[in-house]
Amino acid sequence: FFNFDSQQPEIQNKDAKIYKVIIGSELPPFEETKREDFLFFCSRHNQIMGSPILIDICLRNNIPLMLGGKIDQGFEWITEFSAYNESNKSCVRWFGELPQESKVSFTKRARAVAVLHQWESPFSLLGTEAAHYGTPLIVTRRGFWPDFIDRDGKNGFIVDSAEDFLRAYELCKYVKQIDCYNASKKYNADEMVRTFRAAFEDILK
Repeated sequence: FFNFDSQQPEIQNKDAKIYKVIIGSELPPFEETKREDFLFFCSRHNQIMGSPILIDICLRNNIPLMLGGKIDQGFEWITEFSAYNESNKSCVRWFGELPQESKVSFTKRARAVAVLHQWESPFSLLGTEAAHYGTPLIVTRRGFWPDFIDRDGKNGFIVDSAEDFLRAYELCKYVKQIDCYNASKKYNADEMVRTFRAAFEDILK
């Protein structure tokens, strides 16, 4: 299911620089939340965001998947999984474009948020918000994710195959919510200012 021919390797170069960014308003204080057995993903739905791969894995393995977000042209088949379609009896349910409060509710209740990016994403607001709410992540080895996900699985898992994905889904129920929250602290306003300042200083050298 995964195509990693153009995949970015894990960041191991000590000279590599990561410029952290935050987007949006301040989030409410962290609190423990009862989890349910489903995955959540809310984004634009197209190939590079990994929606087809995620849906395929969940359908093949009967994993409940809740989706939100706009569907791009060419991917209208995802509407077949509408949560409002009474004939949809599958484990995948698409709720359309979600208001912020609904997105937060799904994020806080999910066993994990799955983000299978197929491009070098520099940032994911959904991912950092999920961590803030104590929700672990299942992600690909693309873009900023190797910098964000702890190697010991404290706040989620990087997956390279469908087998890795299924293993991560099982392990996510053992991830501590407080560890996810602590991981989100490195994406804050002070850290953003520090890394942006470092970027400008590099440019001016």
